[in-house]
Amino acid sequence: MGFLTGKTAIITGAGRAVLKDGSCGSIGYGIATAYAKEGANLVITGRNVKKLEAAKQELESLYGIKVLTVQADVCAGGNNEATVANVVKQAVDTFGGIQVYVPQDMDYGGSHLSQGYQTMDGAAAEFFLRTRHIYADSDLGRLRMQRYFYAALFARMRSMTVWDIAKLLPVITSQMETDLSATELVSVAVSMLKISSSNIMFGQVPVYMGQAISYNGNSTVVVARQETANLLNEYFRENTGPVDASQLNIAGDDGLFDLSGLTASDPSVQFMGTLNEEISDAQQTNNIDGSATTDVYDTATPAPDDSTDGDSTDGDSTPSE
Repeated sequence: MGFLTGKTAIITGAGRAVLKDGSCGSIGYGIATAYAKEGANLVITGRNVKKLEAAKQELESLYGIKVLTVQADVCAGGNNEATVANVVKQAVDTFGGIQVYVPQDMDYGGSHLSQGYQTMDGAAAEFFLRTRHIYADSDLGRLRMQRYFYAALFARMRSMTVWDIAKLLPVITSQMETDLSATELVSVAVSMLKISSSNIMFGQVPVYMGQAISYNGNSTVVVARQETANLLNEYFRENTGPVDASQLNIAGDDGLFDLSGLTASDPSVQFMGTLNEEISDAQQTNNIDGSATTDVYDTATPAPDDSTDGDSTDGDSTPSE
């Protein structure tokens, strides 16, 4: 049994793509494999249903875990906009809006969000999540900003009842294919609510990016091999020993691209509990929107376990990004 047995990880872009030499060329699939080896059940997303099913079959066969596949286009393009709009708008509007802390003023394309606490409907949430041109590091800045939404969404979910979750199911299932029953999906959602926010980690795979890196005329992001190994060894390999960078099944820093003079991005590791403390401090100390207190964020306090009077120990970590 691995140290992630009984846990569930959500991995994007995890379809099983195969390169000409027979090796797997999907970064997401490689990450999913690492989690599967440690016993984690998986929720994997990607655009290609066949590649997702191939990943599901192989991972379940090799490691005896359960894999849920969710087909979604998360790259630039019209289909992606439709997917994001359907999922985000419907989910947020089903909640009746979500109160999110916006750490800075945001203006782009005629849309605006002011710094402070904002109750967002689906359209505002989509703008908050998708805007990237206002950040110096573009997509990386957007990923860091999205953490504030995830924190707010998790806090909102913590106040949901089983009936609230059941109400949300049609929105989720309309964008996914699964053989899980509605009862099983509700059970998964309820179990996630017992996870402490102090044990939910945000992080980004270190990459090289910029106009100087292109392939067939397309801007390309290259995973930083050594920095990624450092990230894995610091946070995910304490029970299995370190992994050497040469063992990582990734490509791009092997001479295909000229990476001289480029610096890998920071993994920007952050725990949701710490982020919530920052958010609460901004509200209560700086009094951004004129009110004195807020009860939206629970800082690092876990949801109560029905079977105990203290903190729940179910689900020690749910990595995100």
